[in-house]
Amino acid sequence: MATMAGIRSALFAALLGAGACQVGTEVPAVPWLHGMTDVAVSEQANDSVTRRLDEWSPAVDVDECAGAAYPGIELTADVAGSTRKETVLASYAQGIVVLDGERRLVASTPGYRCGGTADEIQAVVVGSAFGDRTLVIVGTTGGHREADTWLGMFRVGFDKRLDPVFTGVVEERRGDRVEQGAVHMLPGALIYTPPGRTPTLWFWNPVARAYLLPGHPVDDSHDDGPRDETFPQT
Repeated sequence: MATMAGIRSALFAALLGAGACQVGTEVPAVPWLHGMTDVAVSEQANDSVTRRLDEWSPAVDVDECAGAAYPGIELTADVAGSTRKETVLASYAQGIVVLDGERRLVASTPGYRCGGTADEIQAVVVGSAFGDRTLVIVGTTGGHREADTWLGMFRVGFDKRLDPVFTGVVEERRGDRVEQGAVHMLPGALIYTPPGRTPTLWFWNPVARAYLLPGHPVDDSHDDGPRDETFPQT
């Protein structure tokens, strides 16, 4: 009789095989992310992004959140899955705004919880995860001695909402010790390997509009931002 570990290993292998035909574009800014195609990426921070975000999200005092001191990042790409491209404006403290060509709001989500002096968005990525246009934010939360780098994945939802479909830490820094993880996109699923931990298989749940672990309750609250209690743990 097959063990649960054996069944899980076979399932991982089958899904990886199914995803092998989709070769993800190399994204130097996101070495932890695999399996996305048609990728656009921006790492260029600009103070003008923060000023433009003031229209959609109030500026945050630097004394309250160190992340407010860093400029935002802008990227033009197909986020909504249409023939037209949208503009993404992203700031750690002010959040993420997606605008169409007429500067009308397509979708948005609030900023991130402040964690320390290293709080920063490092890159904004848009690509296709087996046909689903996905926005990925690469950010770091914490201080310069202890910090976590995470991937926040979003898709354009209803009512101008940017749905957070997955958040996971992919790199932990504790002094001089650095451990890395990874996220592998698959058809209707993803494999998440937290730093120093065992890989876990997450399936797309169309009700929650998010990737969930099997048996995880459907939660439509859509908490935004990298909060310690929402980081996937194994």
